[in-house]
Amino acid sequence: MNINNLLKNKWRWIIGGIILFLILILFKIGNKKEIELIQVPQSQIMHREISEEELILKQKEIKEYLFEIEKLKASLDDAEILIGKAVQQLQKKEVGLAFVTCIDVRLIYESIIEKLQGMKIPTEGSIVQSYFLESVQFLLDGVKMGCSGLEKVPIDEDIIWQGVELRDKAIFPMSKEIEEINKLKERFDLK
Repeated sequence: MNINNLLKNKWRWIIGGIILFLILILFKIGNKKEIELIQVPQSQIMHREISEEELILKQKEIKEYLFEIEKLKASLDDAEILIGKAVQQLQKKEVGLAFVTCIDVRLIYESIIEKLQGMKIPTEGSIVQSYFLESVQFLLDGVKMGCSGLEKVPIDEDIIWQGVELRDKAIFPMSKEIEEINKLKERFDLK
C-alpha cells in the first residue's frame, strides 16, 4: 500500500514537473516577445500615418530649415577662405595681418553660432542642429587658440598647431551633420 501511494505521488510529481516546465517555457517565450517589442526603435513606435497636407507642410518647413543651414555653411566657406589667407600671410611673415584675419574668422564663427542658436528648428532637425553647432564650436575654439598663439611675441607655433588640431576635431560632427541632412532629405523626399 505504501509503494502504491509512493508510485502515485511519483507520477504526480513527474506530471507536475512537466506542467511547470511547460509553463516556464511559455512564460519565457512571452517575455522574449515583450522584449522584442521593447527593443523596437523609437522612430518606428512614433511613426504614424500623416495626411498629405501635413506632409507638404513638414516638407516646406524642412526645406526652409535646410536652406538656412546652407546659408550658414556659405559663411563657413567664407571663413575657410580667410583662414587660407591668414596662412599665406604667416608664410610671408605678416603676423599682424594674419592676426587681424584670424579675428575676422572668429567673428564669422561667433555670428554663425549666434544665428544657429536663434534659429527655429523643426523637431526632425534637432540632430542636424546639434552636430552643426558642435562642429562650428570646434572651429571657433581652434581659431581662438590660433589667435592666442599669434598674440605672443614671438609667435607660439605650438599653440597655433594645437588650434589646428582643435579645428580638425570638427570633421566628425560635420560628417554626421551631412549624414543627418541626407536622412532628412530622404525621409521627406526632398532630393
